[in-house]
This record gives sequence, C-alpha cells and structure tokens, in this order.
Amino acid sequence: MELILSTYGAPILSGIAAIVWLVRLEGKTDAAIKANAETQKDVDDLRVRQEMQDVKIVEQLSKVRESLARLEGYFAGHGKINPKQD
Repeated sequence: MELILSTYGAPILSGIAAIVWLVRLEGKTDAAIKANAETQKDVDDLRVRQEMQDVKIVEQLSKVRESLARLEGYFAGHGKINPKQD
C-alpha cells in the first residue's frame, strides 16, 4: 500500500487538483457569460431609449425650423430682412 501511495500519490493528487481547478474555471466562465448577457440587455435597453430621444429631438428641431421659417417670412414680408435663397 505504501508503495502504491509513494508511486502514484503525486499524480493522483495532481489529477484531483486539476479537476478542482477545471470545476472552478467552469463556474467563473458561467458567471462571465451571465454577466455578459446582462450587460448586453442593458446596452439594448439604452439603445432603445436613445432612439426614442433621437425621435423627440428631431420632432423638436422640426418645430423650431417651422417657427424660424414663419419668422423669416414675417420679417421678409415687412421689409425687415432680405430672405435667403437656399
């Protein structure tokens, strides 16, 4: 028995240590995959919110442009400014 332990003890312990290391590595990999999925969900949510903000900004800019065009037309009609030629 002592001969078996002295001969095969180190490789057996090394094998057990390698198995434990692989199990821990798998756990860390699974945690990283889960964190990556959560991060991707957050990014997708932010992208949707940004697109909604973009739409609102475009709508507001359109209103400002219309107001400026009306003002330009008003002042041009009253001889206050020379209308630009676009």
